[in-house]
Amino acid sequence: MKKALLFVIFLSFLVCGCAKEETSVKEETTESETTMETPKPLDLTGLWKSDVNEGAYMVATVRDDGKIGVFWMFEGDDVPYVYWIGTYEKPESSVDFYEWISETTYGGQELLASSDETKKFSYKDEELSFKLTIEGETGIISMKRGDWDDSGVSEDLFNVEKVDKSSYKEIEIKDTEWIVDDDYLYYVVTLYNPNDSYIVDGPEVRMTARDGEGIVLGTTNLYSGIIYPGQELVFGGLGFSVDEKPDTVEFEMLSTSEYSIKNIKNDDEFIPLEVFNTAVKSDKIVGEIYNPNTYDVGSALVTVVCRNSEGEAVFIDSTFVDEIKSDANTPFSIWYYGVSNIDSVEAYAILW
Repeated sequence: MKKALLFVIFLSFLVCGCAKEETSVKEETTESETTMETPKPLDLTGLWKSDVNEGAYMVATVRDDGKIGVFWMFEGDDVPYVYWIGTYEKPESSVDFYEWISETTYGGQELLASSDETKKFSYKDEELSFKLTIEGETGIISMKRGDWDDSGVSEDLFNVEKVDKSSYKEIEIKDTEWIVDDDYLYYVVTLYNPNDSYIVDGPEVRMTARDGEGIVLGTTNLYSGIIYPGQELVFGGLGFSVDEKPDTVEFEMLSTSEYSIKNIKNDDEFIPLEVFNTAVKSDKIVGEIYNPNTYDVGSALVTVVCRNSEGEAVFIDSTFVDEIKSDANTPFSIWYYGVSNIDSVEAYAILW
């Protein structure tokens, strides 16, 4: 949604001249021949801001520690949205024109962040500029020194380590199970994160049901929760309706987007949630989630699997639970329509 809005805004930048065509210029230096004092090097540190256009603008903070942050801002919204976090090379002399190649250092998951590995920044005529590309349209965004509220820019943004995708191992499917109940396909999937240092937010699994001749009866992508290094994640629930009981149900792990991968060094440690006191009532299955972490969890998905005396799944369903307090039990309840041959109940709670 916001990317579409940014595209419209960016096109208007091109029309109004806020984004200007890049021109070739050579580095110029100024030397004082009339004084014995050496001019101070150009100082670009501080806050920068573009013109406001269609309710949006871009801002930057150039820091003395060799870092630069560029953010999208929207009128009426005080949150800075990351566009670029990277390196800043300080000028070593007094110059009228200066440019450097900034290397990205950002390892976060902001959807509005640039996917470029490097970006050239230029300074001329008291303006700081860089190339911006959205949906294939490219222009130059120019910013002048100007105050803006940078209180929403967390120091953590500049310390988020970039993920090395070459060392990333894809999430593995450890186990799957499915049943058909009243013409609906229900599923349970167990995933495993084989990485030592990468958190994955919402790995996707494609589930496809086929009849005896291999004809597709239905397919959908299953969205899971957040899985930490070396941990398993069990989730399930309602898949889709089927005209007949499938002969086979396939589960395929889809490739993980780099925006879904996060370095564990940039996040708090997470101890898996636990489920206690599960019980089958006349019309519901109840239980409690225990959160062993030192912080509250905003939301979790609870999956329940009921089995008969032979260990076969006869009921599968899930529900969301909010506001799970630290070091405390949080109750949950899942509607249950009365399968009679339940011998045991399994319940899993995952971070969502």
